[in-house]
Amino acid sequence: MRIRSPFVIRCISRAAVTLLRFVCWTCRKEIHASPGTNLYDSPEECFLYSAWHDAIILSLLIKRPAPNMAALVSQHRDGSYIAELLNAIGVKPVRGSTSRGGAKALREMMEITRENHVAITSDGPRGPRREVKSGLVFLAAKTGTRIVPAAYAVSSSWKIEGSWTDMQIPKPFSRIVAVGEDPIEVPKKIDREGIERFTEMLQQAMDRVTFRAEAYARGEDPDAAAEPSVEETEEFDRRAA
Repeated sequence: MRIRSPFVIRCISRAAVTLLRFVCWTCRKEIHASPGTNLYDSPEECFLYSAWHDAIILSLLIKRPAPNMAALVSQHRDGSYIAELLNAIGVKPVRGSTSRGGAKALREMMEITRENHVAITSDGPRGPRREVKSGLVFLAAKTGTRIVPAAYAVSSSWKIEGSWTDMQIPKPFSRIVAVGEDPIEVPKKIDREGIERFTEMLQQAMDRVTFRAEAYARGEDPDAAAEPSVEETEEFDRRAA
């Protein structure tokens, strides 16, 4: 049964946020971001933040985001729940996507990015999972706003099954990690081939930050230099002799 009443959806969403905030309060949180890009420290420059669809809840609740934060939300009926979650947390939802309401959302985004950060799920709203679409690169070119590749991971979670991806819900006392890379600047004058090239560049960056975030969540340090093996040390000593 689908709930259609906006009032009921609003009540459910606010109750869910209260519960999720309590759960996240018990969690250990880590943020690894490039200087000047940490969304939770209110950066002076406004950015487009690229994240995966399955990490929406993690990105919203790891820490309170900057007050001038907006997010693109699908016009699909299920997007109403996400929009109300965003409202409850203090993030402005912008309804639309590259396939439904795209033109209207693009105009609103171009206005919003002048003074606000914008978070976009670069593999949504229909997937495939963790496959970057070109819409975010197109928006970056149109607005002149740089893209920050960001990934989130959790050491232990429940999963809400979706049609093409699952939503991660952190379990109490787990570790939630956010990782961000240096911003990607997309030229304003760019053709279709350039859009495809920067989309692939963003895909590679998202793959890197996802790998790092998942490693940190497992208690590893992906940024630490690997210790040389005994064989490598002996070979180095032999050549140096």
